[in-house]
Amino acid sequence: MDMQKIIGLGMILTGCSGLGLWYSMQFRGQLKNLREMCYVLEMLLGEIRFGRSTLVECCLRLAERVEEPYRGSFLQIYERACMNQGESFKELCTVCLTEGMENLVADKTAKEKFIACFSNCGFEEGSMQIRTIEQTKEELEERLHELSRENTSKCRLALSLGTMSGLLLVILFL
Repeated sequence: MDMQKIIGLGMILTGCSGLGLWYSMQFRGQLKNLREMCYVLEMLLGEIRFGRSTLVECCLRLAERVEEPYRGSFLQIYERACMNQGESFKELCTVCLTEGMENLVADKTAKEKFIACFSNCGFEEGSMQIRTIEQTKEELEERLHELSRENTSKCRLALSLGTMSGLLLVILFL
């Protein structure tokens, strides 16, 4: 067997294994992002409960304490709300958070619940806001636990399938 063929087969095996690793990292990324969403909701609860802040002020405080993509979204919500161009808080949250979180690796329903939580809070008074946020946080934590249980087996499966498919291709090309 010549050297070029060996290098090519090695590249196929490495590529397939890398693809399996990438899928595994996507599963881990989903868990990480769900944890971050729960953390953001926990901070929002604290701001409303103890800081007695308005939602617009909460967005500024959250922007100071969280990482991207949330930081930019909350800062944009705060700035656009302060300019007061006739947009409702619900519209601002929906647009800014959707744009900011579009490349975030997370469960689609979890993203939608997170965005809806912020959007719907604008119409409620303090105690209802707290209940809405707590309910959303509980739903996201439930989803986080479900994914955590499945994650180990999914990661192993992705890595195994990637490597095994690479080996199959190598055998077929021999």
